[in-house]
Amino acid sequence: EPIQAASLSPQEKLRRAIQHLLQIIGENVPLFTVFYKEESDLPSRLHEQIIEIRQHNAIGLENILREGIERGVFRAMDTRLVVQAILGMCTWLHKWYSPKDERIDDVTITFLSLIEKGCLSPCGAKAQDSLADQLRHMQEVLGGVVERAERLEKTTGPVR
Repeated sequence: EPIQAASLSPQEKLRRAIQHLLQIIGENVPLFTVFYKEESDLPSRLHEQIIEIRQHNAIGLENILREGIERGVFRAMDTRLVVQAILGMCTWLHKWYSPKDERIDDVTITFLSLIEKGCLSPCGAKAQDSLADQLRHMQEVLGGVVERAERLEKTTGPVR
């Protein structure tokens, strides 16, 4: 709610909401692992409270997405479905994340990039991407091409 009410752009609200969610899960992986495993055995009263909290959070994210659509910075989308995708991606973190292997900040940056590139409208994407961001993206793409070429050369010999 504080993020949704803040005088921030929809893009920044979405970033902060996702960052907050990932931070909470990333800092409490054992708790979330046990919670999701045992959730179905909760008494009905507690289970209903959990459903209510989830719906409240989903509505908050939907409102952020709708605001972005209305302002023209997010593309037209099925906000309910996109929220489910975002929440699924973020809440699955407890299944694979280990602070020994990954930094939560790196995970957050990767998730945000994926989500933003999918949500931004074409004009929003152009306005948001700095030259440095565009060059980094091109560097990643070219790096992948070079890696594939190197693998190909190892199996077939130099390509001319």
